[in-house]
Order: sequence, then structure tokens, then C-alpha cells
Amino acid sequence: QKNFSDKYALPFPLLSDPDASVIKAFGAWGEKKLYGKTYEGILRKTFIFNEKGELVEIIDDLPAASRLTLDDARTVRMARSLFDALDAAAKATFKTEHEAQYNKLVACEKIIDDMTAADAVTTAANKLPDPDSLTLRDKETVYAAKAALDALTADQKQYLTSETISVIDQCYTWMLRTEKNHVRQLIDDLPDEDKVTLADKKQINAAKAAYDALPDKTGIDATKLEQAVEALKKL
Repeated sequence: QKNFSDKYALPFPLLSDPDASVIKAFGAWGEKKLYGKTYEGILRKTFIFNEKGELVEIIDDLPAASRLTLDDARTVRMARSLFDALDAAAKATFKTEHEAQYNKLVACEKIIDDMTAADAVTTAANKLPDPDSLTLRDKETVYAAKAALDALTADQKQYLTSETISVIDQCYTWMLRTEKNHVRQLIDDLPDEDKVTLADKKQINAAKAAYDALPDKTGIDATKLEQAVEALKKL
């Protein structure tokens, strides 16, 4: 350290970090790749503090919001963690004196959050079976993927491919159509209202459970089911 400091006439002391605790706390330790090999090591980063001990430059190291990828999530979240570690007065000062930098952080955070939400839906879509090989056993997986897709905002959906959306919609359409046909059959197989006995309880409850579980009941005539349920209650 002394030789390096003397060589470049550094006007400040150099500190050592033998156990890498500071490096890790600042998010400067992580996965790296070299010649096709993956290993852990120091990630080159620059943190500049002013004379008050306030962090002032880490946000400048963030990519432009328009060039962000999910690979930048760690860097963005580390910048937020470092800002949050400041006391209230330092935060207020930073927002005032470095408004553009803080706004950049906020913009980057939103984009990373949107990308993360979209990536979760893409992962769910990739777990779906091919639409041609679906069975009713895949119901929960398909409905979960569709619910996750529908929960996305317009901003989040822009990070999905049209193929991902199409796969989920195709699987959902097939599953809903197939399950509706199954429920219709269960209802049709129920005894008429005036012929219901206690022996039909299990069959009626199974039909009602299947009907209630449908995410979309459009096109299902549940009159016979409702009559059977009421008749069972009177027994």
C-alpha cells in the first residue's frame, strides 16, 4: 500500500480489507467470468463520499434507464441500500443537491421492478407443458401463470415477448374450455331435484366444488346443481 501510495502521490490514506467485509457490504464482491470460467471475486466499483461522509457518486455508475437489463438489478438495489443507509438530513441534502441522480435511481428502480415482475411470468410460462399435451392435472400451473400475467401492469407487460403471452393464453383457453366441459358433465350427471338422496351427497359436493373452482363461469348453466344442493339441505 505504501509503495503504491508513494508512487502516485496519493493525498489520502489507503485502507485494507483483509476479510473482505467492507467489499461485500458495498456489493463489490460477486460472480465473475473469465475465459468461460465462473468464479467469485472483486467487482470494480467506485464510491465517492464528500467531506461530510455522504455518498455522492454511486448513482452515476448506474446504466441509463433505457439500457437497463435484469443483470443490473444488483447494482440498482445496492445504490438504494446505500442511500437508505444515510440519515434523514443527509438524504434530504442529497435529494436537493443531486436531484438528477436521485431521480435516475428512482427511474432505474421502477424499471428493474417491472422487469422482475415480467421475468416471473416468463418463468411461469416456460414451466407450462406444450398446449398440445395439456391435461387437467396441469390446471393449477396454468391458472397461476394466467393470474400472474393478468396482474401485470401495462409497463410490466412491455418486457414480455408476444410468444410468452400467446403460450399462456393458449394454455388458459384450452384449460378453461376443457374444465367447463368437465363441470357441465358433472352437473348433467346429477340426479333430478326430486330424486336426490343422502347417498348423492358426495357426488353433489364434488360437482359444486368443481363449479366453484372455475375462474370463469360464463356459459355454465348451474340450475340443476343449485337445485340438487337445495334438495340435499332439506334431507
